[in-house]
Amino acid sequence: MQSPKKYLITSLTLILVISIFLAGCSDRTSSNSGDSNVFKLGGLFTLTGAAALLGVSEKQGVQLAIDEVNKKGGLDINGKKIKVKLVDYDVGEDPTKAVEFTQRLLNNDKVNMIVGARENSQLAGELKITEPKKVIVFNATASTPLLSVGSKYGINFTDNGAIEKHSLIQLLADDPNVLKTAGLDVDRIKKVKRVALFGRNEMYVKQGVAGAKEATEKNGLEWAGEVLFPPGTTDFLPFITKLKELKPDAVILDTYSYEIMIPPLKEMLQIGGLDWTKGDIVLLGNDVMGSQNFVDTAAKEGLNLDGALTFSASPIASSEKMNQLLDKIFAKFGKDALYSGIASTYESAMMVFKAMEESGTVTDTDKVMKTLTEIEYDSARFKMTLDKDGQLEQPEYMLKIEDGKVQDTGISYLKELYWGYASKQVE
Repeated sequence: MQSPKKYLITSLTLILVISIFLAGCSDRTSSNSGDSNVFKLGGLFTLTGAAALLGVSEKQGVQLAIDEVNKKGGLDINGKKIKVKLVDYDVGEDPTKAVEFTQRLLNNDKVNMIVGARENSQLAGELKITEPKKVIVFNATASTPLLSVGSKYGINFTDNGAIEKHSLIQLLADDPNVLKTAGLDVDRIKKVKRVALFGRNEMYVKQGVAGAKEATEKNGLEWAGEVLFPPGTTDFLPFITKLKELKPDAVILDTYSYEIMIPPLKEMLQIGGLDWTKGDIVLLGNDVMGSQNFVDTAAKEGLNLDGALTFSASPIASSEKMNQLLDKIFAKFGKDALYSGIASTYESAMMVFKAMEESGTVTDTDKVMKTLTEIEYDSARFKMTLDKDGQLEQPEYMLKIEDGKVQDTGISYLKELYWGYASKQVE
């Protein structure tokens, strides 16, 4: 017969085991489990450093979407309302921080979905951790195939380097009548025979080089070459000298942080032979150059960007729906907010939330991913759809800079962009 003392010890041990088990269940319920009343969305943003402008706009866009969903009671998952909470960290532009905070988001915060990081080098380390655990990672500013063909649970809610460069070369090769109607300098554009690219030595730029090279070949232009400087460069003159030696008729400036955009542009003017204001070259830029904020900042530095050709994921001329979104953005974040980055991240988050509602789950990331590739989200910019690899099929709206203002050309491309390195990853 068991003694009372032994019985008491056994009972206490059993109670302790049950308590630990229930505590564990309670912890899982507070994370992204089926019984949770709160869905935690992880965030890895560049909130400090030279590219903070982009990272801040990303976080603002996500928060705007979360606020809108929570105002309606939360996500509607099979008739149950689940609030969304953003748990985010500042990773700057440091790959080590991205890995560290990815682990924290998964192990401590128990998230199964992350927006960010933005830098390709950060994403590479992040995805090595998230992919085996089926954690969805999405971004609307990364412009990388790492989040499409490079991962099963990645979503690239923007273009990539190759898609961007396809659009710029397509513009150079377009019908003269189309260019004339757009108010562009047809003679100047049609004099372009040799195209070169200047950028930082990183995956995004290498993807752009691959896209530009194949597009020039396809459109009967000559690839003059690329000049890639290493990360951390502050003296750009040696690299601009190499660029001049390529004797290009058009130069793609493929940098996206102001501190690696403005100094090279100044060197291009000073060295001679690369002066777009005198017609030496046609200056081509990415969507950062196509922002009014950058054009105004460059003007304060003595740079006149008139004549440059760029692109954007949305036209300057706004629809009524876009105006309503802009009103919300400016009301919450002020008139100086980087509205393009906020809008694209907001709409990407809203499409993800729609997929979660339609798939009826906040935990089954396989179901959410499948639904994402099947649905359409009617955004303020265009109807958003993803291909089977998680790549957003977005148009590029071609822009020009005149009289210190970014202006629409009325030209846009879509089907012309998605071929070759648009869906392949450079080595």
